[in-house]
Amino acid sequence: MTKKQRSVNFSVIGFDSRQGFTLIELLIVVAIIGILAAIAIPGYLGMQERARKGTVVRSASASESELQTWLHSAVKGRASGSGVIGALYEIDSNGDGQILSASDMNNSSLGELLISANALCSQYVNAKQVSQREMSPWGTTFGSLWAFGVPAAGRITCTHDAGAVPITITSQDSSGQTIHTKQIYAD
Repeated sequence: MTKKQRSVNFSVIGFDSRQGFTLIELLIVVAIIGILAAIAIPGYLGMQERARKGTVVRSASASESELQTWLHSAVKGRASGSGVIGALYEIDSNGDGQILSASDMNNSSLGELLISANALCSQYVNAKQVSQREMSPWGTTFGSLWAFGVPAAGRITCTHDAGAVPITITSQDSSGQTIHTKQIYAD
């Protein structure tokens, strides 16, 4: 038993097999695609920028409690000096994922970092870069997501004055506009 070949007669349906789309039909389709692209592409690019800003704000917010723990340990160490509380190792100060007396700083050493401007923030940022290696979502031109000292575009910056307890976290987008700021105090 062989299969019957079914042929469709396009002339009966109203199509001529030699006829294609007219030039005006093609131009209308191209114009519609152009209009849709003109609407969709700016919205897509705006959505990407909002996602980048949201990523930076969430990263800064997530680090606030960790940075407050650093500040608590430093304040306790500064208050007790070389006493029992000052000798405690409570913070992973080198970012290796472990708290070891051989490689991490004790509370007293962290307290000494509060004496110099941005010294505690410098140690925190270095540990964060070792442990997480977060990069700026605006590309490799900005490098690491975290910095200390003067706020920088496309980064989260940690700052504190010499001898002062509040630490300030400032996040900026790629144009240098501040999108998040928070002051952290020790209780």
